[in-house]
Amino acid sequence: MDEGDARRLVDFAASLAFGLRGTDHGVIFGHRQANDKVLDSLRKKGVATDAELAGAIAAMTTLNRAASEAMVEAGPSAATDVTGFSFMGHLHEVVHASGLRARVRAGAVPLLPGARRLAEAGLVPGGSKRNAAHFGQWIEWAEGVDATSRTLLCDAQTSGGLLIAIPEARLAKLEAALAARGVVGAVIGACEEGAPGTIQVDP
Repeated sequence: MDEGDARRLVDFAASLAFGLRGTDHGVIFGHRQANDKVLDSLRKKGVATDAELAGAIAAMTTLNRAASEAMVEAGPSAATDVTGFSFMGHLHEVVHASGLRARVRAGAVPLLPGARRLAEAGLVPGGSKRNAAHFGQWIEWAEGVDATSRTLLCDAQTSGGLLIAIPEARLAKLEAALAARGVVGAVIGACEEGAPGTIQVDP
């Protein structure tokens, strides 16, 4: 299957990854807020507020279809959806398979309302803790990245958004395609040469 075939077969809910090619490593773009697992586990405990739950439900019931269409229109180098292995886990898999490392700005990753408050209170599901323990061997945390941010970036997702790597020259096209569909995202980092699969996380 060539890349053209793969693009036509983009599944709007399932994971899809292209290998990053050559030296055109590009920027990393995150679509949709993270941390629905933190909110979902706290729904069951009755700890999250109605507003926080509403935000989580809205995110979890939003399909990745529009974002996927915008992504394909812009021409990504690599992409995957973020699910149980967390944002950091899936990013590790993509850059490891591509022979690259990633650099991420923790403060640029969109979070669901209430996720930080609840994580700071220690209300974190076991799967997210296991992700942090397992993928931590490939993550280099800068001193300014606090423990809560580290936990949230490893949060296991029930219905996550898309993680997209795209050449910087096509970033504006991606942003325009997303905006035209009413989809919000953020530039959260970049791929670079280095130990394959490692991730540098800055504040």
